[in-house]
This record gives sequence, structure tokens and C-alpha cells, in this order.
Amino acid sequence: MTIKFERYKSYYIDLNALRAEECEIGKDRSKLAKTPFVDAFNFFTAPERTIIDVPVSFGDIKCNDGDYVIQCGRLYVSQLLRLALSLNKENVAICECVWFYVGSDECMEQPMTSNHFFLAAGDGRIIREYFNLTDCFDLKPDILTSYEAGANKKVWMDEKINRKAWNHRMYDKFLETTETGKIQIVKERLSKEAVGAEFPDEPKLASDTAAIVSAIEANTSLLKVVIAILIGAILTRLWW
Repeated sequence: MTIKFERYKSYYIDLNALRAEECEIGKDRSKLAKTPFVDAFNFFTAPERTIIDVPVSFGDIKCNDGDYVIQCGRLYVSQLLRLALSLNKENVAICECVWFYVGSDECMEQPMTSNHFFLAAGDGRIIREYFNLTDCFDLKPDILTSYEAGANKKVWMDEKINRKAWNHRMYDKFLETTETGKIQIVKERLSKEAVGAEFPDEPKLASDTAAIVSAIEANTSLLKVVIAILIGAILTRLWW
């Protein structure tokens, strides 16, 4: 079953859900050694090893001591390991990143969903304006946990609304300052135009007329209330 993410919510990686995942690494494709996700990460980040290049989805990881093949049973595991290594080069821990869902796309040739995110640091820096997490109907639901649904204990009354405000601010920043965000705005506008062409709204003149009529009716009702209050006041004055 495909996992449904939501916009304007923040997510974080649960490394415990990745611990049982296995990868195969080695310099010779015919002699790859199986190793758990965490051990694979520790192998590449060992002091004696320096990562030179980490391809995003496919390709060998280039290090100072040679090129390493990496294979994982699930595509998203490979993507997350590559991301973790890439972020580590920038002194950023993957578990400290805040994930924001942008949208998804469906593969037309095989059952596969591409989930698009942007990643931010806790200080508000956008550190990846686009990251694709592929779900071949095998993505574990607990890999990405929303802050709202997580086990984080709320201490302050305003903590929930503060988090919501920060989430919205990060989306605004993404749309305003990144090229991917600006493209997303255009995509959504084009989608709305396509829907509008298929299901056109009322003619502009008709909608304008309806708005005018509604305004007149509202003002007429208000006038009747005012008149009734004035008449009541006058009658009361005359009575006394």
C-alpha cells in the first residue's frame, strides 16, 4: 500500500526503522558483503576513508581508497543511505533534517510512486530543495514520522501552533526562494488551468451580477435592522 504524505506537516527519519535493512557493499560486484544499514554508513564514514562523490540514486560511491558498489534490497534504502552519506560530507546528520512533502508522481510502466520532498535544517536553512523517495509499495510506514504524530512530548501550550506556523513559513520560503519551489507554483497553476478548461466556471458577467445581487441583499437586510432599531428607540422615547 502506498503511503500518503501531507503538505504543511513536518517529518523526520526514524533510524531505528532502518537498522534491520541490509545493504551489500564492495569493490567487486561478484564479491559484495552484506551489512546492516548503520554498519554500511559507519564503513563509509570511518576516519581512514574520505568520500569524494555520492551519486544520488545509482552509480558507485567514489572514495579515496577506490570506488565501491552499493546494492540494497529496497530502492528507498539505497536512496536514504546515499543521502545520509552526502549530508555527512556537509556535516549534517540525516536524523536532524526536517522533511517537507511537496508532491508525488506515479510510474506508468510499473507500480511505483515517486515522493518529492525538500529538506530543511532546524535553523530554517533549506539544505535540499528536491529529494525523491521512491516507494515500490515496500516503503515502511514508520520510516518517516510526522512531528504531529510522533512521540514528542508537548511541554508548552503554544508548541503546536508554533510548529504549525514554522511549517507554513518553511513552505513559503521553499516556494519563494528555490527554483524547484517556483516551478511547483507554475505546475499548480497549469493544473488549475487544465481543470478550469475541462470544467469551466460560470461566465464572468454572470458571477459578477450574482455578487452584486448578494451585496445588495445583504445591505438591504442591514438597513431593515437599523430602521427597526430606530423606530423602537423613537417609540420608547414617546412612551416615556
